[in-house]
Amino acid sequence: MSSSLSAIIVRVLLLCALIALSSGCEQGAT
Repeated sequence: MSSSLSAIIVRVLLLCALIALSSGCEQGAT
């Protein structure tokens, strides 16, 4: 497994986590 591939996977996971967190905060604010 190449290091570049693992780095891309980590970035995608972080991006998904950030989106889920922001959307969760928006729902909690209402």
